[in-house]
Amino acid sequence: MASVEQVMGQIGQAKDQAEQAAQALQTAETEVGQAQQAFQQASQGSNQSEASDVNNMFAHALQKIGEARDAVMAAVSGAESYAGRL
Repeated sequence: MASVEQVMGQIGQAKDQAEQAAQALQTAETEVGQAQQAFQQASQGSNQSEASDVNNMFAHALQKIGEARDAVMAAVSGAESYAGRL
């Protein structure tokens, strides 16, 4: 069985990795948002339903990225709480 110090170290490593992942998701959210804006500018005035569909897909992607980031941060919080009880 691992010592409390070893467990704390592993939790700290997991927390660091998760925070890096959350930052990467934030970066992805920014990039997708910029892609959406560029597409909106390119398709402005279009009456084709496909343009609306693409915009909706970007919006859906942004929502899912935000949800993933929130889930990762909830896991970080849970890990911190768990570590605090050791």
